[in-house]
Amino acid sequence: MTKPLTRRQLATVAGLSSLAPGLLAAGAHATDDTASLPLLPPLKWAPTTRRAIEAVIRAHGHAGDDVTTRPYAVFDWDNTCIFGDCAETLFRFMIDNLCFMVTPQQFGTFLQRGLGHGPLAATCRTVSGQRVNPHALAVDLVADYTALVQSYGLRPLRDSGFTLRTATDPIMSGFRAKLYFAYDAMAASSGADHAYRWIIWMLNGHTPDSLRQLVQASNTWHLGQTITSVTWQTPPQRLGQAGCISHTFMQCLRLTPEIATLHACLRAQGIDVYVCSASFVDIVRVFATDPRYGYNLPAENVMGVRMRPNGDASYPGDRDVPHWPLTYRQGKVTAIRQALVRQKGHGPLMVFGDSDGDVDMLRGFADTALAVIINRCLSGPIGALSRRAAQEYPVRQPRFVLQGRNENTGEWRPDPATIRYGSTAPRLLA
Repeated sequence: MTKPLTRRQLATVAGLSSLAPGLLAAGAHATDDTASLPLLPPLKWAPTTRRAIEAVIRAHGHAGDDVTTRPYAVFDWDNTCIFGDCAETLFRFMIDNLCFMVTPQQFGTFLQRGLGHGPLAATCRTVSGQRVNPHALAVDLVADYTALVQSYGLRPLRDSGFTLRTATDPIMSGFRAKLYFAYDAMAASSGADHAYRWIIWMLNGHTPDSLRQLVQASNTWHLGQTITSVTWQTPPQRLGQAGCISHTFMQCLRLTPEIATLHACLRAQGIDVYVCSASFVDIVRVFATDPRYGYNLPAENVMGVRMRPNGDASYPGDRDVPHWPLTYRQGKVTAIRQALVRQKGHGPLMVFGDSDGDVDMLRGFADTALAVIINRCLSGPIGALSRRAAQEYPVRQPRFVLQGRNENTGEWRPDPATIRYGSTAPRLLA
């Protein structure tokens, strides 16, 4: 099912590849005459943000070959290194193409663990405004999944015509709407950390190789699609016990050449690059290490959520790995301290993130000279840091800086302000 990258995607990766040798050469032969030259190609960087990063690189780069002492930068992955969320896009791709490998019994067990036994958040309502009953939702989904497995079997990856053939299947339509609704309901009711775990449980039955192929197929499909708002809704002939459910999400996935070239520049200047993501580590590694996407990082430099086998859950498992945190919020700080600070003796030189899940690591290390916030015009803790970054805009050596993006295209803007999806007006803050 995996198709070649589109011309647009290949052009992006080719551009990254052509820039990397120049960056390596610049790092290897820097002199006083070249010290004032830009380290990063301008692309669509906000000029003040690019200059702040270059100042840190010049001050701390060329640290030598000792991996135990070299400075390092840590990047969130979703909506930071890329536009979009690789785990959520994969999950929607799995739903749309019925690429689950769990039996109906396992499906029911994981679903019940995910939804829990208490009421869902008050925001979880049907089209008519009634609160959704989690037991009714689970009953409907298990019935739908059982019927779909009987009709289509279990397949790790479908052919490209599957979604077209099932577009008018009311069972499939109801399943799509209710299962992705269930994921967001778990996040709203029990916290994002719980929902992140649950997505990984639903990967059970896959092998590392089949999951890699599935991630590649999802990435390829999404990179070729228009950025748009999509609604899945229960068809009238399949209301079930839970009722009519409508769920809307953003269909978006794009590469970010500015980040890929920054990774190459940092490594050329003797600064190691690490990723710390709240997504399942094996999903992120496919994206971060495959040269086709342009980032080309070592697999061991990618940190993320891990699971361990338990009973029928052989891979990736459904239990937390002992002595490894869930890499979300404070868990990211714990993971960085455990995997990097303990070895190197110092915190990250730079940290990059976009959301509340990154706030703790953006501000959590005394050694961090610069934190870069990919501006999504959000409120909450990340909004507070964004306001501080805006206030530090004229400062010569800021601690926090903003980088804007156009959410209609997924591309960065040469400005700290962001254009939200559906708008044409830039906004600096929420």
